[in-house]
Order: sequence, then structure tokens, then C-alpha cells
Amino acid sequence: MSSSTAHIGAKRGRGAAAQVGAGGSDRNENQQPTKLRKLNASGRSNSKVGSGHSKKISEDKGDGKLSPKVNFRPVRNDGERQSLIDLIHLKNIFSIQLPKMPRGYIVRLVFDRRHRSLALCKGDKIIGGICFRPFETQRFAEIVFCAVVSSEQVRGYGTMLMNAMKEHVKPMGIEYFLTYADNFAIGYFKKQGFTKQVTMPSQQWTGFIKDYDGGTLMECKISQQIDYTQIRNILQEQKACVLKKVKQISNSHVLYDGLVFPKQQQQLQKHKLQPKQEQQQRPQDAPPSSQKTVHSSSSSTVVPTRRSTLAETWKIPFCLIPGVKEAGWRPSMRRSVSSRKDQRNSSIRHLQAKFGVLLKKLFSHPESWPFREPVDKSCASYYEVIKNPIDLRTMEEKLNRFEYETKSSFTADFHLMMNNCRRFNLPETQYYKCANHLEEEFMTLTKNL
Repeated sequence: MSSSTAHIGAKRGRGAAAQVGAGGSDRNENQQPTKLRKLNASGRSNSKVGSGHSKKISEDKGDGKLSPKVNFRPVRNDGERQSLIDLIHLKNIFSIQLPKMPRGYIVRLVFDRRHRSLALCKGDKIIGGICFRPFETQRFAEIVFCAVVSSEQVRGYGTMLMNAMKEHVKPMGIEYFLTYADNFAIGYFKKQGFTKQVTMPSQQWTGFIKDYDGGTLMECKISQQIDYTQIRNILQEQKACVLKKVKQISNSHVLYDGLVFPKQQQQLQKHKLQPKQEQQQRPQDAPPSSQKTVHSSSSSTVVPTRRSTLAETWKIPFCLIPGVKEAGWRPSMRRSVSSRKDQRNSSIRHLQAKFGVLLKKLFSHPESWPFREPVDKSCASYYEVIKNPIDLRTMEEKLNRFEYETKSSFTADFHLMMNNCRRFNLPETQYYKCANHLEEEFMTLTKNL
């Protein structure tokens, strides 16, 4: 039996989620631990790893040019000196990037002979890796830990590592990845092709990994027909093909000359646009804004409609803007750009703004993760018990539709959400506790609302 959970974190100041990790399997060890010799963890050797040769994959620098700086090295506890050194490096990375994970737990799983690892190397230095346990007879693998050092984060290495991992397990006959992801890791795994819907037959994995309280089971199906290390190139070719087809049926790629704004008096005279003379011909009682607009039908030159002490106001009909007619614009399509005045009561709009700020704080609260999105429709038992489901995302949508006109209607939906959670879950579950903590925070925030 095994259990796993996934975690993703963000290094403050770098602006993006970068650390990815998964808690591993809690398994009874029947094998005797390997007797370790004294190893110099900082030293490197040129010997090949006992578990396999390095697989070099080019690093994409973002400008379309690739440089072979990144390679992936499979590692396992085979008793070889170099393998043990690599596992120590991986253990240190997992321990640093997953500070809440017990170090003894990480050591036990990384050095477990039933587990394997794929090390991400930049040159000769290990900068990240994945620890996993393959169940070859069941054709799936459980991802245990996944992390990249903080100095190399937000550079796409996490995606490169997962793509290399998919290619690495294909010769083993692995068709699925399974992992338990906590709320912070779900976003990362979704980007890597994982889904919350497990399509693998339950008898294929039930009994091999056990449920983890507070984690979400996620699955990724591995296609034998896709080279995951070439995903970027495949997408670029698909994009080029789509753009080529778009150019055949559209002129959106055609560039037109911009508008011409005459600044010199000679240019104005050339187009018979003399603001001073027009101002003299204007009736004394006519306001400046009533001056007749002059347009040139043979040019896209913008002409002045009035003269002020600070600047000239220029006006031109849409039909004279280059490219507008070619794009299919017609005068009947013109719409007023004047701003619409909100006819709602000012006090209601002020209350709506407060509700928006409050919802934003609730979304960012660490205990709100079970309530941010609707419960998955696949959980039929939930909807059999809960007849009026509500969540923070639904509340946000109702707020955008101006359905909350009073404080009582807003708070009623929130308390309904909390009561639904406590009704469906047992008091000792994490969801029940999150509901209590979030409700306390809500009462504090709405005290002076």
C-alpha cells in the first residue's frame, strides 16, 4: 500500500509558482538497507550511473535557439557509488524545497530500492528531479517527489522534467501517472496534462496506493504516439499551419499605412484646411464646437475641426481609416462609444465593491481551498445530499451579475456554503475544520461591513 500527496510553492519575490513536490509512499520495508560508505556529496565523477546512461535534451532559451546544456539522468539505489551520490543530491533538493515534509520520510523513500528517480542536470550539476515508484505489472507509476532548486525556477524546467519523465517510462510499459496533489500543486499538474478525472480502471490501481486525506487524486495518460520532448516544436508547427490557413481566408495579416497628421501650415493649405480663415468665416454667435467638419475623400489625412489655445482637435470618419473597409466595416456597424451611466443606487454599488474586496480576501485565505471551485460533478454522492450547492466562484459570478443587493443575501450564501460542508463531511476531516476556520475569518471581515 502506498500514499502520496503533492505540493507546490512559490518563492516570494520571483512572482511565480516554482516549487513542485509530492509526499511519497508509506511502505513497510522488507529489504535490508544498503551499507553506505562515506561519500563526498559535493564531489562528482565521470563514471556512468549504474541505472542507465544520461539522456541529453536541448534547453530552449526562448529565442528559438537550443543549446544542449540540460540532460536527464535515471538514478536508482543499485549500491553504486555514483548512484548514491546522485540520490543524496536529490534528497537534499527535496528536503529544501519541501520543508514541511519530514526529512527521514524523504530519505527512506528516495533510497528505497523499489523507487526510481530521474535527475534533471544542468551540465554536471543536479538542479531537480522526480522520484517515482513504477508498478509495471499494473502499467502505471506513482509520482512521489518532484522539485527544482529555487535558483533555477520559473525557467520551464518543471515542464521539461515532466516531459522527459513521460518518455523515460515508456519502455517500462507505463501508460498512466497517478499522484495525490494538494491544492497548491493542482495548477502545476494540470499544465502537465494531469486531470482530476481518473479514467484508468479502478481494479488496476486500487490497493496499490491508498487515499490521502486533503489530497486530490490526479491522473495523466501517456500516449505512445507523442514525443513529449518535442512538444514545443509540435505546437510551433501547428501554430504555423493555422496562421497559414488564416491568411488564406482573411486579410488580418495585411499592414496598412497609418494616419497622417499635418503639422505644418503648408500641409494644411495643401489640403485646403486653414483653421484661422474658417474661424473668421464662422458666425459670431456660433460656438467653436459647431464648426463644420471638412473631410477629404481621396486621402486618409486627419483634419482639424477647431482651433484652441492649447492644441487642435482632429476628427476623421471611420471609412477613411486605412484597412477599415477591407476588414468588412460598414456604417451600420457603428456604435456609440459614450459611457453608459449606471442607473443603480449609489449605495448598492458601494456595497458591491465591498463584497468584491471581501471575496478576494476569502479566495487568498489558506483555509479556503476546498471552497474556491464547485464540487466535481463526478462526486454524485455529494449532490445527492446537498441540494443547494454554493462555492466562492459561484458567489463571485452572482456578484458580477449584481444579485447581491443586501448584506444579508451575501452572508446567507456564505453560511450556506459552510453548512453544506459540515453537513457532508465528518467533524474530524480537514474539510470540516477548514469550514470552521474560514467562517471565523468571515465573521471578522464582515464585522464592520
